[in-house]
Amino acid sequence: MAKKPIFISPDAEDNTGANKEGSDPAPTRLYRDPAETTPPDLPSRVGDATRIIASEPASPAGAGDRVGDATRLVETVPPAPEVTRVLAVEPAPEANEPLEYAQPANPVVGWLVVVDGPGRGKDLSFAVGMNAIGRGGDNDVVVDFGDAEIVSNAHAYIVYDEEGRSYHATHAGQNSVVRLNDEPLLEAKEVQSGDQLRLGRTTLRLVTLCGPDFDWSGD
Repeated sequence: MAKKPIFISPDAEDNTGANKEGSDPAPTRLYRDPAETTPPDLPSRVGDATRIIASEPASPAGAGDRVGDATRLVETVPPAPEVTRVLAVEPAPEANEPLEYAQPANPVVGWLVVVDGPGRGKDLSFAVGMNAIGRGGDNDVVVDFGDAEIVSNAHAYIVYDEEGRSYHATHAGQNSVVRLNDEPLLEAKEVQSGDQLRLGRTTLRLVTLCGPDFDWSGD
């Protein structure tokens, strides 16, 4: 319990006779009133201080000034577990497993190489079946190097028979003569790699790719 302040009047006399004539004057007071030293704006009692603290406005959003608020601030939600996605991977083919490829459209089966006349040194490829040879752009084998004696429509045909794996040459019925190895070609004949066809002033040498040992069909 706090001690109460003691006030001594100048006129008061103690038992010792300190205020008797001839003695030192007694002090006016021994303790100052605590109420005089208290700032006017601050509470003077514990109860008042408690009520002021309790009535203080709430702290800004996101910060807590009481234990409960602090507890809520430190509460954290555990992160969601990471999810690992596994992509499906096609197994690699075994080393001894044959790979299958799509059959190419109109694969080349041979070439006609210009060995004499306009366009000498040029090579012209052809495919399976009947291939028309002529100067016009509608032909399968276009020989348009400046030889006007070659007709625009089909002048001759070069044929690859996939089933028999053989090559044939034939005249296209034009008035111009077609020669096979310097002989007139009057009907379809089987030809071999190295044979030569002459149309007008142009000589074409046959270079074959397919045959008994190779064909695109793979049979």
